[in-house]
Amino acid sequence: MNDYHGRMNRIVRNVAEQAWRLPLQSSGLWFHGDVRDNFYYASYLFAASLDLEHDPQFNRQEGKRLAEEVLGRVLRLQDRDAKSPMYGHWPLNLEPKPEAASPHVLPAELMGSLMVFFHHKFESGMSEGLAREFEAALEHIYRGGFFRKPLTVCNHHEAKYTAAKLIYGQRFGDQELLEDGKQSLRNTLTLLRREGMAEYGCLPWFWHWTQAFTCALELAEEPEVKQKLHELLDELWSLRASYYLKGAWVGARSRGWPHDAPRDANVLHDYVQFGDFSLPEEMPRTEYAGFLFHEAPEAARHLAQHRSEPAEVRKVLMKSVDGEKRKLHSYAYVTEDFAAGGLWERVREFDNEQLRWMFSLPVRLGGKANQLYFFHPGEGYDPSGSDPRHQSEWMEVLYHKNVVLALYPLPEAAGDGGEEVVGVLPEGE
Repeated sequence: MNDYHGRMNRIVRNVAEQAWRLPLQSSGLWFHGDVRDNFYYASYLFAASLDLEHDPQFNRQEGKRLAEEVLGRVLRLQDRDAKSPMYGHWPLNLEPKPEAASPHVLPAELMGSLMVFFHHKFESGMSEGLAREFEAALEHIYRGGFFRKPLTVCNHHEAKYTAAKLIYGQRFGDQELLEDGKQSLRNTLTLLRREGMAEYGCLPWFWHWTQAFTCALELAEEPEVKQKLHELLDELWSLRASYYLKGAWVGARSRGWPHDAPRDANVLHDYVQFGDFSLPEEMPRTEYAGFLFHEAPEAARHLAQHRSEPAEVRKVLMKSVDGEKRKLHSYAYVTEDFAAGGLWERVREFDNEQLRWMFSLPVRLGGKANQLYFFHPGEGYDPSGSDPRHQSEWMEVLYHKNVVLALYPLPEAAGDGGEEVVGVLPEGE
């Protein structure tokens, strides 16, 4: 039995209790680094306050009041000037004063769809004032129409636009927008099957794909839309299962954030889906893992959870690089206890945050590293060693089962990294 309900509830309770204990800043918000964290934490606190099956570690009425105050403050940071080029958007970084922070395109991309879901799920428990704030914010998002863009490269931004077209087209009875969303959905599924996911091993982008389309599925009313969303999510989770090892994402990554190197920490969706490792105390990206879930196909779950025999995973994917499609080859060797592999070719990636190859261990408690890799430092590398990412182009690789051979043919002018090769070794025997 896949007890994902229990694991989702555990995330909700844990984040809600953290939110309750957090001190509010003078702005009435917990976080100024990213406006979205306030929305996520307040959502969990609100949900836990209404959950009658589990007694929270705080007063329900006080918890709900606090959650509503934070949610209201977040909603009121939206740019509601219809003449503004950023109409319908929120600021991202709120320092030094949230009210004076400039709007940014990112928060509404994912948060805008999740807000529809949250309002739909919890409206009956909201105060009249908060419900009105949500309704106003959603209408401003719809009228701002950030998602009214064509499908071009089929990346994580466009995945979220597609989901938003479906969600807002349905909510506001906009048949033209809904049809655009349906066609974008069909095209996305076709492209994913034909060319693979160009954002290979992309954390957190992969989770934005799954959250956006799971949110759209939760809200969808038309059978055709539901069917296509089911198919797309099955494709995404089957891909995830191929590169899964007890919470770790094995093989190459087109992007890894600091908390995912040299340890996999963005693991909440894996925890809900597979449940074969412990819920970590630190949750650097809570997002909506406690609310949104689509069960992976049984074959994918069985593959991910039963690694009794070693398996080689080979995939070909197409990626647009400088306007041209490039064919890339991904390889991973996955066993019950460890995995190895990476990407044969190197291409330029966003912010040069890729990890081209690694050995992976299962996720470990206490924030311990579970990755082993070496690289020559490149653009963006921090010499202090606190951020073991940002590789140069000077590396050639050969993969065969549990062996990775890496050569570093450094030219005389090898860039900022000089002749140094940096190694990451996890604690162990």
